[in-house]
Amino acid sequence: MWAIVPLLVIAVVFLVFQLGNSSTAPDTSGTPAQQTSAPSGAPSVVPVDSTKVAALMKKLSANRKDTGSILALGDIYFAAADYKNASVWEQKALDVDPKNQAALLAIGAAQFNIGNKAEAKKHWLTAVALNPKSAEGHYDLGFLYLSQTPPDKVNMTAEWNKVIAIDPTSDLAKSVASHLNAPTPTPTAK
Repeated sequence: MWAIVPLLVIAVVFLVFQLGNSSTAPDTSGTPAQQTSAPSGAPSVVPVDSTKVAALMKKLSANRKDTGSILALGDIYFAAADYKNASVWEQKALDVDPKNQAALLAIGAAQFNIGNKAEAKKHWLTAVALNPKSAEGHYDLGFLYLSQTPPDKVNMTAEWNKVIAIDPTSDLAKSVASHLNAPTPTPTAK
């Protein structure tokens, strides 16, 4: 059971990241990009669209500080499960705007997915320090604490209770409430 937890954490962080960015990441036309997930709830991996990358790079050649295009490039690589390149683009967005919430949350998710939990935590803590009402940031931190060995249930519960307090009717709040109310599996001796 505990071997599955890290995989579930990665899937949930990816889905949360996608939900959080689905309405804000512009595509090459400037309209919000649509993010999709597999019907089973597992994140789908989308191949890198070289045409979109080229169009975004062209926009960036005209304006190096176009954070919308920079974030869109990060989203493209994140959706392709290329978390290293996603991190590079998210960092470029932070170089332009160090307080960019979308970039802080996204780079945290990318770092988490490449196994760099310390960097993920640093970025997520910065995001919630800048915006204490960031339900997504508290949600992500909760999963980070859950993914530790052993899980840090005290901090996980505190972060997830913040999600519920911030937006009690949201899907994030409903999700964490179900996790908080679920019985903790008891290890069996063999």
